[in-house]
Amino acid sequence: MQKLRHDDDLDKAVVVRLAGTFDSIDADELRIKMEALESGDPAIADLAELTTMETTDVDVLIRVNQKRLRSGRSRMQIVNVNPAIGRLLHLRGLARAFDIQ
Repeated sequence: MQKLRHDDDLDKAVVVRLAGTFDSIDADELRIKMEALESGDPAIADLAELTTMETTDVDVLIRVNQKRLRSGRSRMQIVNVNPAIGRLLHLRGLARAFDIQ
């Protein structure tokens, strides 16, 4: 299964879909793919097929979102979050940092 997929044209949004398991080894791969979200507006990270991720990967999401906000773009949307990853985002205090749906 492809872990990352990038769709440029979903109602003019930039969407990156994450699938499977991400750990600290995958952080560089994730960072490269997530760079697409730095300039798109709106930008969506779809976690529907993501089963687990580590805090290192969450840090990648945080950095992308911070770059977006500094450049005057909207907060990154995170959609289809499973309960375990939702808890990780909540424990990191990120519920307000992202537009989580």
